[in-house]
Amino acid sequence: MNNKLEQKTRLDWIDIVKFWGILAITWGHTLSGGDVHQYLYSFHVPLFFFVIGLFFTSPKISFWQFTAKKAVALLIPYFSFAIISILIFSVLGQYAVAALGRGLSDNSLFKDLLEMLTGKCRANRPLWFLPSMFLCYLLCFGLARIIEKKSIRVKYSVAILIILVSIAFLWVNESILKIQALFWKIDVAIFMLAFVAAAFLMKTFFMKHFKLYVYVLLSLSLLLVGGKIAFMNSVIGYLSNNYGNVFLFFMSAMCTIVGFCFISIALTQRNLRFITKPLAYVGRRTLPVLLMHKFPILFFQVIFPWTKQPMKANNAIVGFVVAVISIIACLTVDIVFRKLFRALLMKKNKESIQENT
Repeated sequence: MNNKLEQKTRLDWIDIVKFWGILAITWGHTLSGGDVHQYLYSFHVPLFFFVIGLFFTSPKISFWQFTAKKAVALLIPYFSFAIISILIFSVLGQYAVAALGRGLSDNSLFKDLLEMLTGKCRANRPLWFLPSMFLCYLLCFGLARIIEKKSIRVKYSVAILIILVSIAFLWVNESILKIQALFWKIDVAIFMLAFVAAAFLMKTFFMKHFKLYVYVLLSLSLLLVGGKIAFMNSVIGYLSNNYGNVFLFFMSAMCTIVGFCFISIALTQRNLRFITKPLAYVGRRTLPVLLMHKFPILFFQVIFPWTKQPMKANNAIVGFVVAVISIIACLTVDIVFRKLFRALLMKKNKESIQENT
C-alpha cells in the first residue's frame, strides 16, 4: 500500500469512528433512560477526546495562533448557536416544557445570555461540549510542547502519567470534591485527557495491519466487554460529573471506543465505498450535527404525534430512527448554508474584481 492510499485509509477509518460517536450522542439525546441510553452515555463523549489523541501533534505555530484557530473552529459556533437557541426558546420554549422538564420563561433573556458566557446553554445543552473541547486542545498544546523534543520513552511515560493523574482527579472529584460545573467545563477537559493520552499511546498500534477476521473478533469482543462493564456501572452524566465507579467508567469507555476503531478499520479494508463513504462524510461533518440536532429531536418529542409517546417511553428503535432523521436534517441544512455562503462569497469577490478593474 502506497503512502497516499495508506493516509487516506487512515483518515477514512477515523472519520468513521467519529460517525459512531455522533450517532451515539444524537441517539442518546432521544432517550432519557433505559439500557440503550446507559450504554451510549458510557462512551460517546470520551470517543471524541480519544480522536483528538489520534490526530494531535505538536503544532508548528505559536500558542496564540493556535488559540485563535481553535476559537474560530469551536467558540464562534458555540456562541453563535447558543444565542440563536436562547432566542428561539425564549419565544417557543413554552411548547417544549414537557420535553425539557421546564421552559426558559423562569429566566430572563439577559440571565440566559450571561449563563452562556460560563459555557452552559439550557436552550441547547449539547453546546457545553465545544468550550470544554477548546480548553482540552489548549491543555494538549502545552503538553505537546513540553514533550516534543523528548525521546519516545519519555513521551510514553508522560502519557501514562497523564492517564493516572486524570483518573485520580476524576476519582477525587467523584468521591470528595463533587464539582459539577467549573467554567467552560474545564473539569471534563481534564478528566478526558486520560482518553487523549490513551489514544496517543495506541495510535501506532492502529497503523498495524491484521487479517480482517482479527479485526472482527477484536471489535466484537471489546464491544461485548465494554457493554458488560458499562452495565456494571451507573448511568454516566458528563454535565453533572456523574461517573459512578471511575475505573469501570474508564475501562468500559476504552473497550467500546477501541472496538469501534477496529470495526471502522475493518470496513475500510474492503471495497465497501457505498457504506464507508456516507459514514466518513457524516464523521467529517459532526460539528453541524452537534450544533443543531436538538431542534429536530424536540420536534419529534413535542409535536410529531407518532413519536411523542414512544420517545417518552424510551423506545430505543423509535429513538434510533429519529436520530438518523435528525442527522440527515442537520446535514441538509449544513449543505444549504455552505452553498449560500459560497455563493455570497463568490458574488462579493466578483464585485471586488469589477471595482478594481
